Amino acid sequence: MHDCTILNALIDKSERHTSLKQRVFLRFDKGEYEPYNTQDAGVKRDISDALDRLKEKGFVDYHWMPYMENVQLDKAWLISGAIPKCYEYLGRRPKDELIRSLTAWLCALEGQLKASWMKEVVHATGILLETRGSQAPWLKGADIGQMEKLLREVDRLIENVPQRRFSVRAFGNSKVFERDCRSRLLAFCRESPTFSETVSDDDLLEKLGICQNPTILEFCGPIRLMTVEKWLDCARFSMGTAIVSEAISSIADVDLSRIERIISIENRTSYYDYIHRKKLPGDLVLYSAGFVGPSRLQLFKLVMGGHQPFFHWGDIDLGGFEIFLQLRGTVEHLQPMMMDVPTLLRYRKVAEPCDDVYIAKLRKVLEHAAYRPFHETILFMLREKVRLEQEHIY
Repeated sequence: MHDCTILNALIDKSERHTSLKQRVFLRFDKGEYEPYNTQDAGVKRDISDALDRLKEKGFVDYHWMPYMENVQLDKAWLISGAIPKCYEYLGRRPKDELIRSLTAWLCALEGQLKASWMKEVVHATGILLETRGSQAPWLKGADIGQMEKLLREVDRLIENVPQRRFSVRAFGNSKVFERDCRSRLLAFCRESPTFSETVSDDDLLEKLGICQNPTILEFCGPIRLMTVEKWLDCARFSMGTAIVSEAISSIADVDLSRIERIISIENRTSYYDYIHRKKLPGDLVLYSAGFVGPSRLQLFKLVMGGHQPFFHWGDIDLGGFEIFLQLRGTVEHLQPMMMDVPTLLRYRKVAEPCDDVYIAKLRKVLEHAAYRPFHETILFMLREKVRLEQEHIY
């Protein structure tokens, strides 16, 4: 039971040193082998029996504590001349060989991907591997063939796809993604500054285009949609309406002649509050639902043709700024609305405090030109150490 675990622990420790020829100890007396940290004599006997078997194979040697033979293990170490056989016994590749293989794979994968943020993550992972010999969390222990299928399928997404359908597309099995790949994909995405640390796992996946269920696209305003040779006048729905994301492809044309401005709103509570209290007759209001996935972006592209002023209203915080910048990548003339200093001043009493870690992140984004529309707002947030959620604005 413990044979392979002990041998892997010794090789792991050896690979962290500059040379496998240097003797490295696994110290049982210092608690370095977790299963040995027990009062159970049977478990300790199993571990010493495993060491005996490994010693018989010529893989390791070990010592007992002085005057405590057969009672308390002291340390174990690899027999240097047997290290290649240890790798073979474990079915494991030496670290140098693994690094060369992974680096070549990452280089090839970078050339195959189209999304710039994905290429950047793969490139950074390769640099980390070459310079430090360290594997990023998303890569460590991964099935390379499976990982390549996963990333290439994500790179091809142009619309929202239910999670199980995505799994069938990528692997020919509806359960593989959730069982084996979901956490790795999330770890891969978290390596990119494209995704806010505050965005939930489900929202992050939806931004990629992987959703639990078809996305519901909510909007309100005097827009007309041509579907199945009939015009649908959405102005009839005074509190808004919605369509399933898969219906976007059935919309043949849109009439924006009565639209004077378009407003995207980040949070659902604020979306409905705006419709109920503030909406003007010529407003087309879109619910962006945080970070925007491919299907929701298709709706945004659908309504851009009239060149009306386009605004986004979101939280006055890092997440809100990042969502705005994401949308601006699609809507170049997008402008922020109620995400400024006057709004912060008006609602200062209900603003939330920022801790030192958050303040440091705010200072960092000031260095990026993309955040220029929010520089005055961020400077105020730094001075007052506050941020404001959209739901407090009424």
